[in-house]
Amino acid sequence: MNMIYDEFKKLENQLTDKVLYFALNPNYKEEVEKAKNFFTELLNKNNYSYDEKNFVSWLLWNYKLENGRTFFQEYIHTEGSKLSDKEYVIIEAVSNAYLSIYESDILNGKRKLIDIFLKEEFLLEENKETIDMNKLIIGRVISLNGKNYLLDDYLKLDKRFQGGIEKIFHEKYEMDRNRDKFYIVKKFLRDNPILLYSFANIVEDLTKKQIEDNNDYTVFQSTYVVINYKRLYDILLSSEQIDLDEKEDSILYFTMYDEGRSRILSEIVLYKEKLEIECISEIDKVKAKKTLEKLSRNLIKHVKDEILTIEDIL
Repeated sequence: MNMIYDEFKKLENQLTDKVLYFALNPNYKEEVEKAKNFFTELLNKNNYSYDEKNFVSWLLWNYKLENGRTFFQEYIHTEGSKLSDKEYVIIEAVSNAYLSIYESDILNGKRKLIDIFLKEEFLLEENKETIDMNKLIIGRVISLNGKNYLLDDYLKLDKRFQGGIEKIFHEKYEMDRNRDKFYIVKKFLRDNPILLYSFANIVEDLTKKQIEDNNDYTVFQSTYVVINYKRLYDILLSSEQIDLDEKEDSILYFTMYDEGRSRILSEIVLYKEKLEIECISEIDKVKAKKTLEKLSRNLIKHVKDEILTIEDIL
């Protein structure tokens, strides 16, 4: 089977759409609801960063139905006989693809992707997109008839985070391997796509914050023990320098401004038993602590100051 690049991409997208519409069929409504709940529980259990846009990819490639099949596998099982030979070969390859993170290179004028975890290399077929060597790719690569393709469902990450991502990934892998000495990295990758999506969400948030603040990826943090949560909450809420941004169960997120409210001084995270302030500089941290301690008086007790690097944040 010989296929040009444009033909493959057209069929890839058509087949992926078919599987998505198949999964949204009323017959699978209960399964999709169960998947949503399981997805959220998995994120909360592992303290992973949440972004709903990654749910659809996880649903199609990774969620297991009661019969043990993914939605791609279920579509092939029930609708495969209606596909052409070419479509069947492609959907089989796409369904078996797993999520990983790749760095880009150029070899003989072609784009080469290197898996940062497995160190496997893939020379891609024609790619009309401009190659950005400063970006990592989080996506799926398939090999078909001796040719390699990057599936269209991918994200880009700032390459400066690569060292931190590799470090945290391998730490988590070693923790699991201690429970099973035969657990290989590729199996860990297949089993943990949400971990990779979580990296993407954190990197995206940090990149946005760096652009907003024109600052490096370093956080100056101070931690306090909370003596009286209710009174502290009331004081923070009534302060003219502090705004409540978000409430997530019992966790509250505030923004503290300088006296003229011309710029952000710190972010505040209030838990039931502790409070954290996060600043982009030591100078801002000193000002924020002074303001906070003046407002709260004996309602909090300082515990520690830290400088968090990208590895800590990830």
